Amino acid sequence: MRAALSDLTTTLKPRLRFLGATGEQVIIRNLAGSLQVNSQLVLDVAPKVPVGTDWAGALVDLLTAQTRAQYGGIHHKAERRHARVLPDAFADLYATQLDRAIRREGPLTLIRAHDLTASSLTGRLDVTKWVTSRPLQPAQFPQHRTNLTVDNEFTNAMAWVAQTLASRTSDPRTSSRLVRLATRLRPGMPTHTRLAPGVALRDIPAQWREYRPAWETARAVIRKITPLHRDGSLQGIGLAVEPWPLLETLLAITLEQVAALASAEGVVGITGYGHAGNFIVRKPIGRRADRGDISLQRLAKPGWVNPDGVLKRGSEVLVSFEAKYVKPNAADLRKHTFQALTTAAVTGARRAVIVYPEAGPTLSWAVNGFGDTPSTLHVVGLDMFTYRHGDESRAQTVYQLVRDTLKAPPSATPPA
Repeated sequence: MRAALSDLTTTLKPRLRFLGATGEQVIIRNLAGSLQVNSQLVLDVAPKVPVGTDWAGALVDLLTAQTRAQYGGIHHKAERRHARVLPDAFADLYATQLDRAIRREGPLTLIRAHDLTASSLTGRLDVTKWVTSRPLQPAQFPQHRTNLTVDNEFTNAMAWVAQTLASRTSDPRTSSRLVRLATRLRPGMPTHTRLAPGVALRDIPAQWREYRPAWETARAVIRKITPLHRDGSLQGIGLAVEPWPLLETLLAITLEQVAALASAEGVVGITGYGHAGNFIVRKPIGRRADRGDISLQRLAKPGWVNPDGVLKRGSEVLVSFEAKYVKPNAADLRKHTFQALTTAAVTGARRAVIVYPEAGPTLSWAVNGFGDTPSTLHVVGLDMFTYRHGDESRAQTVYQLVRDTLKAPPSATPPA
């Protein structure tokens, strides 16, 4: 199993190492979901959350920002369930997208043109062929015929994905729902369909925009790209994600909501977003390092900080944020404090905030030695694994924390 997991490193290409070992034990970290090790073994890797937490649904809602696979703003709480594993939640997401598209647009039809010879003329007569063949087959009419059909590459691909996910999910309710949707997508057509090579490289036509979320999800399955991994033998589906980028996604969503809350209270010009770019923290004086330097001169390079999130008024950074996917102890907080305060000082932020994925009370400290940039350090728990699309509770917490700073008058000399 250790060798198989090592092979997955190449397949999944995680940005952080996920495989470790302690003695004879194999340790998997920095991943959540299901890992298809081989045809007989699937490992379900869950984050450290209370029993019964629908963490899979939270991760799927956060994945939507990157995969463009959305619920469309529609949530039926009665239909939401505690997904056992992440592939189940992904199958449930695809079923929701496909059902919504079919309800709004009906089956996706294309005009197909083809040539045929028949005893009745129902298309456009091919006069040249008819004159040539008339002496031998006077009752046959070569013709060009066009008709609307649901049998096309897009519906075939989406139906194939529905059938595939239906056979792999562990939830019988989702499985039966996907089978029904595959039938509704291609009414009157055979259950099993052929997948056209290269169809996943095509964009769905603009007039079928209601199908776009379902099509993006289907393409992810067909193309075997992250976040969905499926082994080439089609023996199982695995969905494994690195949760730490999703914490940054949640932070970016939260900051956009904070800016909207500020605007609703009449605080103009506030913007919030993740990864605001690089800010230089050190600039070499004198000669910079060359490629061949081996002395201390090799260190003479500029250094940068890139905050995980900021709240700004125009070009002025008011609050800087650092996201840390860890259950912190005192040593972790010490390291994170230095990074957060350095970032805030370089960006000129008045407050520095560290966010963690767990739930918990907001903590605050007065800061010495930096003047007013920053003057305060905060720690906020975003309760990442209970997030749901559209939930603004985290933004309310952050907004109340930094409200006075956002409403304060601009600095006389904001940083460049």
